[in-house]
Amino acid sequence: MDSKIMNKVNLTAIVLVQAGIAVLCWGGFGVAKTEFFRALAKGLGLEYLAVIPSQMNEDDIAGIPHAVIDKTNLSNSEVRMVPLAMWKAMMKGNCLLCVDEFTTADERKQAPLMRLLQERKIGDLQFPDSVLIVALTNPVEITAGGTELAPPVKNRMYHHQWKLPFDDWCKGMMAGGDWSNANTDYPVLPENWKDYIPQWCATICRLCMKHPEIRETVEVTGDEYGMPTLRTWHKTAVALAACDSLGLVDTLQHEVATGLVGDNAAGILTKYLAGRKLYDPADVLDGKINVEISDDHIDQLIYLPMALLEELDRKASNDRLTVATEILIDMAENNLLDCAAPALREIKNKHPKFKMPAKAVSRYREIAKMIGGVK
Repeated sequence: MDSKIMNKVNLTAIVLVQAGIAVLCWGGFGVAKTEFFRALAKGLGLEYLAVIPSQMNEDDIAGIPHAVIDKTNLSNSEVRMVPLAMWKAMMKGNCLLCVDEFTTADERKQAPLMRLLQERKIGDLQFPDSVLIVALTNPVEITAGGTELAPPVKNRMYHHQWKLPFDDWCKGMMAGGDWSNANTDYPVLPENWKDYIPQWCATICRLCMKHPEIRETVEVTGDEYGMPTLRTWHKTAVALAACDSLGLVDTLQHEVATGLVGDNAAGILTKYLAGRKLYDPADVLDGKINVEISDDHIDQLIYLPMALLEELDRKASNDRLTVATEILIDMAENNLLDCAAPALREIKNKHPKFKMPAKAVSRYREIAKMIGGVK
């Protein structure tokens, strides 16, 4: 990835919007949020549409109830939610919808907006994937008629802290105040980006298995944006898959996680991903490098079992399984039982035809005794 692109401001928001993640950009007034996305839509070849919740009724968002009466059989009668013409027009796809001034939505409007952002639905309409949706807002304290967002609303979105796009603003100013071509150099997700999702889902799942404390938010405070829940961890996996498809995981991973699962959980994820770099799991399993198990490397080694499992998901062979098993047994025998034993269990369950080398069997049995059986 070009270093100029990697250093672009608000890059995370652009990537996640394309991945279908509900993005809410927080920033002050007059900092080019709206014009930025108007220009982005043009750069992506999309029609730009905008709505402001405070200028809409609840039915404008959710749909207007309309009774459809079957006079021949009343039991077949039903109530349908009739959407505005704008929502119906979006069914053709290839557009970017900007929900501006998002915190002007009162509590009654937040529920239908939540469905729009999370499920990409209005009434009975399901928008196609080519409809991109982003929400913009100022902090509540500087918003006219601002309303705090309910935790379930916050928990459905990636919260992006807006950075002033000064370079793009300058381009537009030098073009006479025309920003339509100001930010056309942002990356576009490749067609196969979703191929990266399964691996990242497995990675996030293993991380949450190892760290029960980051599975859910126990206590919500008013100033929290990203919050760990099973929902936001799944969104994190999808978001990281999108970043990975562009070669941007290292650049964007912490910002992605902070905006979805919060500072603490993001720190644990970042530490895990950094720990994987001590040893390339592919090189380890292919016998190109040896794993040194010592007290000096304990903090980095605790994540090696998960990295080995991820690499085995990608490519497993008898030789690779043998190497993985021997390393995990070594770790279990050297004060790393808690992180090695679950990985041994997964290998045994996922690869039932794999026969462990005879010299490792007795050691494996001793480990099974220590934890009451590795099934």
